[in-house]
Amino acid sequence: MAATFRLSHGAADAAAGDGESTGLGGFIGSGAKIRFYTGGVNTNPESAPAGTLLGTLAVTGSFAAASGDGKIDTSTIVSDSSADDSGTCASFWVTKSDGTTPVADGNVGTADTTITFDNNVFVEGGTIAMSAFSITVPSY
Repeated sequence: MAATFRLSHGAADAAAGDGESTGLGGFIGSGAKIRFYTGGVNTNPESAPAGTLLGTLAVTGSFAAASGDGKIDTSTIVSDSSADDSGTCASFWVTKSDGTTPVADGNVGTADTTITFDNNVFVEGGTIAMSAFSITVPSY
């Protein structure tokens, strides 16, 4: 029989940060950075993705407490009004506000990716914007 391990909704909320437990939201804190790169994701989120840095978005506050689904959200994201370089965005890297302490990474594209843009070709000097960002600690 295959091994099975699942978190209840309450445990996933506590891991994410539910107001009683600081969880992942507490670890991230206020002012996280979301950086976008041309290269693929690294072998783990401890290091920035490969490729050219295209731009950086800033989360101005903290993530909201999870409320029954293990998901923490933020909608206070400052756009990068002047992208650093041009290229096709393929990955992102989230860090704490210091810009170096890793939190998460993933792929970027126009469909079936962690972050989806209508157009993932960024132009130097152009704007990179997102209206919200969520991280989910999975439960059953």
